[in-house]
Amino acid sequence: MVSTGQPVKSLEHVEERLELRRLKGLLGNIGGLLKQAIAAEAADRAEVSRLLRQIDERQRSIQALIDRIT
Repeated sequence: MVSTGQPVKSLEHVEERLELRRLKGLLGNIGGLLKQAIAAEAADRAEVSRLLRQIDERQRSIQALIDRIT
């Protein structure tokens, strides 16, 4: 703990948070590509919508993990 009474975050925790944020960003990139596939009519809209919902769920799960890491 530092003098303010706040716990000091370890380098390991910082690295874990960064890696999870990278993963969340990659999922966002995949979502963007799927949206482009819809716009280009290169993929089934229902299937892409299902995948986008799954990506959103995963991103929320990752964010919850990020929030729990202190």
